[in-house]
Amino acid sequence: MSASPAVPRQIWMMWLQGWDGAPPLAQVCRESWTRANEEWDVRLLDAHQAQELLPDLGPQGSLSPAHYSDRIRLKLLRRFGGVWADTSVFDCVPLDEWLVPRMSEGSGFFAFADPAPGRKVSNWFLASLPDSYLVSAWDDACDAYWSGREQAHVYYWPHALFGELCRDDPEFARQWQATRSLPADGPHYFEPYRRRLTSPMSRRMQARVAARVDPVYKLTHHKFGERTDPRSAYAYFMGGARAPLSSEPRLLALDRGLEVMRWVYRDARSRVRDRVKGGGARRRQVSRTPGGSGQ
Repeated sequence: MSASPAVPRQIWMMWLQGWDGAPPLAQVCRESWTRANEEWDVRLLDAHQAQELLPDLGPQGSLSPAHYSDRIRLKLLRRFGGVWADTSVFDCVPLDEWLVPRMSEGSGFFAFADPAPGRKVSNWFLASLPDSYLVSAWDDACDAYWSGREQAHVYYWPHALFGELCRDDPEFARQWQATRSLPADGPHYFEPYRRRLTSPMSRRMQARVAARVDPVYKLTHHKFGERTDPRSAYAYFMGGARAPLSSEPRLLALDRGLEVMRWVYRDARSRVRDRVKGGGARRRQVSRTPGGSGQ
């Protein structure tokens, strides 16, 4: 497979209302990207700056902040390329060590894959060359979806569109197959957050984080109160991940095995719950135009 052009060395992060008012976790995550990627340009945007960069974006209107951000990230990557990171994503490993090699060949696109049953891709971290086929087709599908529409039919509407494109567009499916993605399980290591993120970190958890098994972690802006355990993973990341950790390599094999079992159980439980909720009915197809069956 031929080598791809280098991904532009810029990291896009956004807090719509402005970074002066961004919560502490967003600031800590921003610092993690700056500290780990000194030779990259971390671009911090608010809504006004995003609109200036993207003349075809349009105002937020009735879109929720999350859905407006969903649209902005694809348009930024399509026009400028680079990396998008949500403000709840903490960087543990420099991009040059794991992302750049993965994007040196393939589709010119990266995303963490299979975050949940029925979702092929996560969009809290994305990387792309400008005008890559995947990000361009996905952005076009999003434009069509919101043409005349005032609200999304489901929270994970961009993920549903991505799945439709994989099903209906052979070239999109081929490009996604060529993408050197990684499973989303690792970055979601601390889910469910209230139990795993706020409780004291076990020796097994500490060994995993210390070994840098996962390049990033998806955290949450949920407020846990002021009584968060100082020994918790949440306290560790809020402190900039600088506190010393117990490093026991022998625990890593145990951790990997337990994590495989945990996610297999999670996926099976989710499928059973979906079948019960749906009453055995077929999933409705997402409509990309208003008035369709997916609305």
